[in-house]
Amino acid sequence: AFIALLIHELKSPIAVVKLAIASMIRKLGDSVETVQSNLTRLETAADDMNVIIERCIEVQKVDTGSIPVYKKLVDIPKVIWTLVRAKDRDSRIELPKQDSMVIQTDEDLVKVVLLNLVENALKYAVADSKIQITLWTQEKYVVISFQNQVDELAMPIQDKVFQKFYRA
Repeated sequence: AFIALLIHELKSPIAVVKLAIASMIRKLGDSVETVQSNLTRLETAADDMNVIIERCIEVQKVDTGSIPVYKKLVDIPKVIWTLVRAKDRDSRIELPKQDSMVIQTDEDLVKVVLLNLVENALKYAVADSKIQITLWTQEKYVVISFQNQVDELAMPIQDKVFQKFYRA
């Protein structure tokens, strides 16, 4: 399953690289702006591949228990706001202003999990639909809820959504 996911994830950025290269070869005589645009697409695709590989490395570290955990006080609403501002260019995510909810955790690991949830909500929601994130405390825990509209054809199997490498 892991290799299948890796192959699937790398196909898109590789296709972008190949298309950009082919386009540059065909249009070598084009304007500097066209060449610059294609080079930017190549750089972005390479960055995407690096992110995928880094995620695979992190998963392997978690699986083997070799990832260090550095706990400190982290304000969860602040972390989510920062991620949403960075990723939600179309202002699709609705996140009510929250009071501080500070927990003792590894901020970097929490960011990885939350970033994955934010990116998936944006990627798999119906185009132009709103995504709601709500937070509340329950006993000594912070609970985070993501709600979005999903096309019925792309509806994931709920029992498998949080299985590693599951794809709907």
